Amino acid sequence: MRSWLAAAIASLTVVGHSPAQPDLDALIRQADVRRLEYTGAFKELIAVETRLTELFDKDGRVRKQRLVVSDFLVYSSTLRDGAVAEYRVPREVDGKALRNPERDAIETFNRLADSKTADEERERLQALLLKYVLKYATAGFTLYPLGIVAEDRRTDATFAIEGREAVGGRDAVTALAYIRQALDVTGVPTQ
Repeated sequence: MRSWLAAAIASLTVVGHSPAQPDLDALIRQADVRRLEYTGAFKELIAVETRLTELFDKDGRVRKQRLVVSDFLVYSSTLRDGAVAEYRVPREVDGKALRNPERDAIETFNRLADSKTADEERERLQALLLKYVLKYATAGFTLYPLGIVAEDRRTDATFAIEGREAVGGRDAVTALAYIRQALDVTGVPTQ
């Protein structure tokens, strides 16, 4: 869909001492600085992740659920400098332990090491992401939040100040981004 999509960016709320009429460009630059700080902090993350996906029927009742418990880690590409991706080693799906997650992880890393191109490496990681997915998958939000505020991506959207509110007892400015086209989770335009 090429029409303008309005997306509220709650994380673009910038807390601090702001003038009566905040400078929108300065707020976006500040949001990008905070985004980069956040991204840097997650480059060596290892954690246990529990992901619950629910599909609802037209009446709002849960039709199907999928609960996946995984070891979550940040995979650093060997083929693209500075590129990182989310990688999950599933331990349990819908309450059932998987046979040998450690062996699966070793096999996965061997397949990734055999990748000839960064695109092939990315495709292999994406296939793993989709292995236990229940119809919908998202990735990239942990490592690449608010990509739309990155300096090289700001032309993909028009920003507007929505208003002010108190956050944790401090004055905050809330902004919206009107995105020009559908984007995937890493901010790359989709087809």
